[in-house]
Amino acid sequence: MDIAYEEIKMFEEKLINKVLYFALEGDYKKQIEIAKEIFKKNYTSREISINESCFVPWLLWSYRLQNGNNFLEEYIEVKSSDENDESLNLLKSISNAKLSIYEILEKNSDNLKLNDILLNKQVTVKNTLEFNDIEIGTLILARIYNYENQNFFINDYIIIDKTFKSVIERSFYEKYMEYQEKYGFVSKEDFIKYNSILIYDFANIIDELISKSLKDLESQDRYSVYQSTYLVLDFQKVKDKFLNYENAELDYEENGNFYFHIYSSKKILCEIVLNKFKLEIECVSKTDRIKAKKLIENMIKEHIKHVKDEMLMLDDIL
Repeated sequence: MDIAYEEIKMFEEKLINKVLYFALEGDYKKQIEIAKEIFKKNYTSREISINESCFVPWLLWSYRLQNGNNFLEEYIEVKSSDENDESLNLLKSISNAKLSIYEILEKNSDNLKLNDILLNKQVTVKNTLEFNDIEIGTLILARIYNYENQNFFINDYIIIDKTFKSVIERSFYEKYMEYQEKYGFVSKEDFIKYNSILIYDFANIIDELISKSLKDLESQDRYSVYQSTYLVLDFQKVKDKFLNYENAELDYEENGNFYFHIYSSKKILCEIVLNKFKLEIECVSKTDRIKAKKLIENMIKEHIKHVKDEMLMLDDIL
């Protein structure tokens, strides 16, 4: 293990704890109570304590004081004379950490290559032993910061089962569009910045779902994937059709597989996985699959051949 890395992470934890104690033990008691109420109102889980794993990072990075600072920025402003330049530089980097949900695309002994599934951007982060047993494709809800030209995870990351990638992408897109209809245009980056409770809520809902036994059919049917599979007869023409279709967005390309989202009525209609031999349509409802199949077959029916339709239950794909 890189000694410099270990030192940075220990330093990071020490500084974050300093800021937390500053917030809890200083003159901010009223602000803390206001923050708790806001978090309870917007977060799915009703049992919120100061030790809540999602509340503390939200409090430090996302909650805004009356002067516009978050608590990290407030600490830097109030306590800068108590810290040396090295501490202040690291704190400033940490205060700018970006929250999102990342998919592991590749990993080696040094780095993890990630795809931000909400912003469709790739980033490389320092790898550590704790990720050795985590599979490619796994999702990580995390804040990432850059310090001395290296990206690091804040330690309070959350692992999410990769099965839920499509559900998260669809839910995020719908919430983003609803927000714009209400408040006007905002970038996805700013939407995440000012609605971070929503991102944490994805993890909470998924955690509750996985914890359930899924004994009754209603629960199982709610969390199923409707999939259709086609043989690809002309890969280049099919790929070009999707790349040039105004309601399609290329999510990313990996190992010869192209991942697209198809949009309809300001929602994600389906996810497409395309390679030289096969095209898969994945939808969250049977109705969406009917619409998606009709749309795609009208676009490229001479270049594909239908193979099968199936419904995959959550317990089939976990």
